[in-house]
Order: sequence, then C-alpha cells, then structure tokens
Amino acid sequence: MAISTRQRRFAAFTAATAVVVGAGAVFLQTYPHLDPTEKIKAFLYSKLPSQANEESEDSALTESSYALPESSVEEWSEEDLRRFLEQKQVVAPEGAAVEELLALVKSLNV
Repeated sequence: MAISTRQRRFAAFTAATAVVVGAGAVFLQTYPHLDPTEKIKAFLYSKLPSQANEESEDSALTESSYALPESSVEEWSEEDLRRFLEQKQVVAPEGAAVEELLALVKSLNV
C-alpha cells in the first residue's frame, strides 16, 4: 500500500501545524520578557474571563480592605503589626510580644 500524494500533503500539513502550535505554546510559557495579560492567563489556565475577573476583584478586596496607619511603625498597635505581617504572608508566633512583632516588621524593610 503506497501513500497517495494527497495523504502525504495532508500528513505534512498536520505535522507543520503541530510544530507551529507547539512552538507557540513553548514561546508563550517560557519567554522571559513576555508579560501575559489577564486574558492570556485566563485562556491558558482554562478560566472563563468572568471567573478571572471575580477572583481578581476578591483578591483586591481582601488586600485593600484594611489600611495601615499613616504613623511610624513604632506607633502601630499589636493588631496593626499582626495584620501587616498577615498581609505580607509572614507567620507571627502566637505569644509574640509587641517588640518581637515590631522587629519582624522592621526586618521586612518597612
């Protein structure tokens, strides 16, 4: 059984298409200077745009729902220090004194 010219052309076209799509996917995933937008991220990770918008709004609300005081770090209350550390995703010890929390906050270059 010999392969016909039509089948050879179809196989060549299919292989070329697979190479182009694969190279494009690798390029989008690995190019260091490429800053993908939210739409590209949503497409690549199979999220609907409405889901991506809801998640970004939820994360924006949780991040900005608490405003830190304008005063210097030394004047913050224990609650303010703990909330700041929580926002920076730093786990503070349960029984930590205010001085220890202040040292942790200062170590984050605030």
